[in-house]
Amino acid sequence: MIVKFLNSNSSFNGVSYNTNKMDKDKGELMKTENFGYLQNIPNVMPEEYKNYLRAWSSTNSSITDKQLHVVLSAEGREYDKKQLTNMADAFMKAMGYGGNPYMTVFHNDTNNNHVHIVSSRIDHNGKKIHDSFEHKRAMTAIQKIIDNDINYSTVALVQKAFDYNISTVPQFKLLFEQSGYSVSYNDKEMTLRKYDDIQQKISMDKVNNLIAKSIIDGVRVQQLKAIFQKYKSRVDTAVKIVYEPSKYDSKKKPIGYTSEFAALLKQKFGVEIVFHGKDGKEPYGYTVIDYKTNSVLKGGEILPLKELLNNSGSKIESNKPNPPINISIDGFKEKEASVKIFGSRLGNITFTAIPKEQLALINVVLKSALYEYNSLGEGLSRHQIEVLSDKKELFVFDKRNNVVIDAKRVLSASDYALMARRSGIKLPQKEKEILLHTDTSKAYSLKGILKNHGAATYQFEKDAKPSYFIELIKFDGTSKIVWGIDLKRAIAQSGYQIGDNVQLNFKGSNAVQIQVPVKDEQGKITHFEDKVVNRNDWEISAPYENSEPDHYNNDNTAAQTQRSSDQRSSVENSTHDENLLLDAIQGFELSIADDIDDEQINGRNRRRSRKARVNTR
Repeated sequence: MIVKFLNSNSSFNGVSYNTNKMDKDKGELMKTENFGYLQNIPNVMPEEYKNYLRAWSSTNSSITDKQLHVVLSAEGREYDKKQLTNMADAFMKAMGYGGNPYMTVFHNDTNNNHVHIVSSRIDHNGKKIHDSFEHKRAMTAIQKIIDNDINYSTVALVQKAFDYNISTVPQFKLLFEQSGYSVSYNDKEMTLRKYDDIQQKISMDKVNNLIAKSIIDGVRVQQLKAIFQKYKSRVDTAVKIVYEPSKYDSKKKPIGYTSEFAALLKQKFGVEIVFHGKDGKEPYGYTVIDYKTNSVLKGGEILPLKELLNNSGSKIESNKPNPPINISIDGFKEKEASVKIFGSRLGNITFTAIPKEQLALINVVLKSALYEYNSLGEGLSRHQIEVLSDKKELFVFDKRNNVVIDAKRVLSASDYALMARRSGIKLPQKEKEILLHTDTSKAYSLKGILKNHGAATYQFEKDAKPSYFIELIKFDGTSKIVWGIDLKRAIAQSGYQIGDNVQLNFKGSNAVQIQVPVKDEQGKITHFEDKVVNRNDWEISAPYENSEPDHYNNDNTAAQTQRSSDQRSSVENSTHDENLLLDAIQGFELSIADDIDDEQINGRNRRRSRKARVNTR
């Protein structure tokens, strides 16, 4: 376990750093403590936490760096997020910060599980908390926390293990391996290791005595066999590989197996199936841990693996027509959406009043699915909730009660957006766009071999605005780099790869009226304003010689075709003319970047600069 103190300041930017991780699904807020009135308010904004910490710390004006930002990092996955959160609480108390407001955020973007703690170095009396020999005291504190935790839990686990009925030493060993211990044994003793240290040694005489006196409950075996037979025809028994968490897909290692069938049995009956295999290959056997009766059984004693995985019953079941879905709703909006979502599967629709308590419960389980599980799908499945879309908005289907609710009624705006993003559901943008006019006067085409493309600052200059570039090798062997924000969409939409012969078509610029949010000083949206922005329109196609792009819209088609053909010929024959035209397009692109920047800076009046740009166009 590593403790690291990060840079201190008085702006409490550690809050923003962690909430940004959360917005990118790389962090999870595990706990806030001692934040007073903010403790019971849902969806607190980062700035509110920062303001609270600033106010708390304002009682001491002599200290300049008031933020405490600490990282507790485990080795690999030795501790999960809940264990690290508990350690963070104990650590803050041990270091004298237990009474201060602090937040704990779990990060999952590295190979090592870790939490960030952000707090104030000022106590409730306005005094700075003692920080002499801070790192040394921190390591001593965390080691004491680990020792107390692991010693207690290991002793309790060993005592519990001797209450089980087992028939082999590997079954006894499995009980500890399922709790994260590395286990080895010889004729004399079994050694339990965790966190790079020996936690306990168990006499093999005691283990052998346990095996000798253990009795297999034949009645329970028959019960389990009946359960297996019943549910294997209802649930998919296909085995899936479980990989070690990693942000690098190529480095993910297989660490076990699971299946929908196994998950159901553990949740419904307290029976865990442990598949045995190697290096992600097909499992060769399985063991059953029955927590209800404290028994460990060979899987073959209940149902042979081949028979368990031969899920012919589910295939027959899947060929049967799906039963109609009967739902309860309390509004016509939900009715219209349900018709679109369920289609022919929709059965009876019942209009009924949905109690506030039920809406509150749906809100709680949705938040649980968003923030308390490794994936949204896992959380929704656990709570028997589905998030559906009618291609316009999100709706919640409570499968326990067959209720369909508009998701906006049970989710805050931020949670609604997060739910859509994690569900992979694309919703239409809120801004209403109106195309005012299109300017094709600078329409232009450039042919060549696609050499490179990507996001970068304009002209690769350090302080320039973000943009996107495409590099072409023209047929005369020279290289040309073209810049444009819309090029990213165009290249993705075209499907062309590096090395392909392509034609880059600048189709013109569009003047578009959109609605942009205006925020107050606290960052909250107060209203929307109309704004006209310009957007360049790019297209990437196969090279063509005499065909005319479809973006020239003059009534005299023949005359225009001749004129544009002459224009292209002139441009291709004159590098000077080509550069002039591209420079004009790129200059216009920069002005568009300014407009986009304006969209993102809400509440600021920059009309004068925009007028100046318009006058120069």
